[in-house]
Amino acid sequence: CRAPRPTGSAPRINTDQMGFVGYSMGGYAAFHAVKSLPEVNASVSIAGTPCFYQRWKDVLLECSTYLRWVEALKKVEQETELRSAFILEMDPYQQMIDDFPTPLLMICGDVDPVAPKKYLLDLYQQINEAHQPDPGDLKLSVYDGIDHQLTLAMAEETVDWLGEVLNR
Repeated sequence: CRAPRPTGSAPRINTDQMGFVGYSMGGYAAFHAVKSLPEVNASVSIAGTPCFYQRWKDVLLECSTYLRWVEALKKVEQETELRSAFILEMDPYQQMIDDFPTPLLMICGDVDPVAPKKYLLDLYQQINEAHQPDPGDLKLSVYDGIDHQLTLAMAEETVDWLGEVLNR
């Protein structure tokens, strides 16, 4: 998005240095922004899941292991299929691998149950493999002993990293 520029004055936003930072659900939005907003020149996801579709499938699998939920899941199979298709359509995961477009910092806690680091490790590995020998500005930071939270150290790393990549 571009802010309106008043006639005869300096721009209020330098879109050449626009970054997107999100935490939790906003962390997922940070992945989505990389693929859908060309104005975004760098993105930081903190405690965000990069793959809603895989997470959705994992939740469905987990639910199916609870005997008391099996019957309820059977009753909504058609609705579940529709929702699965919708989630797959908006999921940026494969696009991130195929066309890694812009600097990306992924930050997570190593014991986060909401956005498990496994999803970020998989994405990091797949982007690296797809874009060898140079995956570009891709960084993954895992914070030991941290669950689903935003810490001061994470915020400081975000600011430092954005300053570095946006001011080149």
